[in-house]
Amino acid sequence: MAGLKSLFVPYKASGQALTDLLSGQIDFMVFDVTFLSGQVKAGKVRLLAVTSGTRTGALPDVPTMQESGFPGYDLTPWWGVVAPAGTPKPIVDRLEAWFNQIARSEQTRQFLARVATDPFPGDQKMMAALIKTDMERWGRFVKLARIEPQ
Repeated sequence: MAGLKSLFVPYKASGQALTDLLSGQIDFMVFDVTFLSGQVKAGKVRLLAVTSGTRTGALPDVPTMQESGFPGYDLTPWWGVVAPAGTPKPIVDRLEAWFNQIARSEQTRQFLARVATDPFPGDQKMMAALIKTDMERWGRFVKLARIEPQ
């Protein structure tokens, strides 16, 4: 989006990329903040922006990519639970209630705050809509990259 000229360096493991960032072998990286919170707190890594459309409660002082000059940039990470197609509705309903109870628990909120993630409770319809939206959004990039379905 910014026309930045950079060299993509593929890594087999994200830990090696982080090691190379910390040692100065690479200048920047896009990384899941979940695995960076310790280095951030220790002052070893400086977060420039979060990729989500809104600031995260765990990192309120870190601007979004949109606030940093990239309008429309929104790569909001999420965790979800899925079940095989055809799972009986009472089981799906029970799982939904259980995972939302977990998401609302104080223990989960504390864990998510430590890894710089906001809780994301929802329901089956919200999850289906999110997956559909993401499939549409990212599907065009999959086609552009000629990635074969697995």
